[in-house]
Amino acid sequence: MRMKIIKLDAIDSTNSFLKNKSSNQEIDDFTTVYTQNQFNGRGRTTKQWISEPNKNIALSLFKRIKKTDLLHIFLLNVIASISILELLEKYLVKDVKVKWPNDVMVKNKKISGVLIENKIKKNNSINSVMGIGINVNQQHFPDFLSATSIVNEIGSVSEIDLLANELAFIIKSNFKFLKSKSKIYLDHYNNKLHNKNQTVRFKNNIGKIEVGKIVKVDFRGNLMIMNEKGKIEYFKENEIKFL
Repeated sequence: MRMKIIKLDAIDSTNSFLKNKSSNQEIDDFTTVYTQNQFNGRGRTTKQWISEPNKNIALSLFKRIKKTDLLHIFLLNVIASISILELLEKYLVKDVKVKWPNDVMVKNKKISGVLIENKIKKNNSINSVMGIGINVNQQHFPDFLSATSIVNEIGSVSEIDLLANELAFIIKSNFKFLKSKSKIYLDHYNNKLHNKNQTVRFKNNIGKIEVGKIVKVDFRGNLMIMNEKGKIEYFKENEIKFL
């Protein structure tokens, strides 16, 4: 089946657009919406995705999933992240890492972010909207952002429409093998994990500052950190803040 890819001249949020569309009508799996001008993009929690118009890409993809076909919901983040890695490496961007839970980094600078929003349906299925922002041709960023872009990393501009189509097809291809290759995908995610095997300082959800070594991320999306006593601690995404 041919993918439906919709280009919007401008929109407040591609995720919001696709969520509303899927709520009001039946849409096909892998329906994709993208724009070069998203003026009210959302990140995780209350964060805003800041993007210079006509320089970057905001893309959202719809997928209907049976609960029985998905062992852990975090695998959606894994699929998104490794798909972005695959795209960036195709464009010869080097030193790309995944920063748990939802960012993609190049040399400690953010190049891409993921926001996945799921709605559980009564028929035991999940309507998932996978939102991805990628810095493409923007060269300058606000001082408070530690960010980079494809053009800053490879020295040449990229065709955004082509990039959007390539990313959509990469995601679709990776979903095809999700059930049979879920462990391989998670292993790939962990092999590219930002600060893996590095000692980090962080604050836990009760405000205590700790030091530990990042080990990996498990199937449930928990970050595993070895504390100073050699014990593995498990953290969900809202239970930890890196310092």
